[in-house]
Amino acid sequence: MFKQGIVEKFKINDKKVVFRYPIAKENIADLLALINSLIEERAMISLQKKVTPKEEKAWLINNLKEIKKKEKVLFLVEVDGKIMGNAEVKTGKDATKHVGNLGILLRKEIRGQGIGKKLLKTIIREAEKALKVKIITLSVFSTNKVAKGVYRKVGFKEVGKIKKGINHYGKFLDDVVMAKYL
Repeated sequence: MFKQGIVEKFKINDKKVVFRYPIAKENIADLLALINSLIEERAMISLQKKVTPKEEKAWLINNLKEIKKKEKVLFLVEVDGKIMGNAEVKTGKDATKHVGNLGILLRKEIRGQGIGKKLLKTIIREAEKALKVKIITLSVFSTNKVAKGVYRKVGFKEVGKIKKGINHYGKFLDDVVMAKYL
C-alpha cells in the first residue's frame, strides 16, 4: 500500500507543525528552497552544489517510487504551511533489508525547538512499522555536536568513525557512524 497523508500534527511556540508524506503534485519550488537554503548555509549535509528544479523533480519521483515499494519512509516537515525540513529512513537490499539508513534536514530557523527530536522519534516508529527494520544507522559530521546529542537522546550510539570521511568545502572531517537497535 502506498503511504500518504499526515502522520503527525502539533504546535510548538505557537507554530503549527505537520509531519507528512510527500505527494506527486508536491510544489517543487518549496522542496528546492529547502535544500538550496541548506546548501547556501553550508550546513553539515553531504550536498554542496545547488540543486536544479529538474534534479529536485527527479528526486521526488524516485522517492515516491521507493515509498510505494516499501523501501523508504519519508516525511516532509511543514511549519505554518511552509516546507522546512524532511527525514527519511531507507532500507538496505536483501541481506541488509532489516537495516534502515536515516537522514534528516531542518532549516536553521526551526532548529533547537524540539521539532527534530520529535521528528526522529516519529520517523523511527514509522520505519519500524512500515519497513520492518530492526536497526537504524546514520552518519553525522564529527563536528556536529548538537545533532550527535539529539541522536543520543533518542537512543543512537556511536558504533564507528571514518577518519577524514567527509570533505566539507575543502576541510576533511571524521564521519561518525551511529546506530539504534529497535
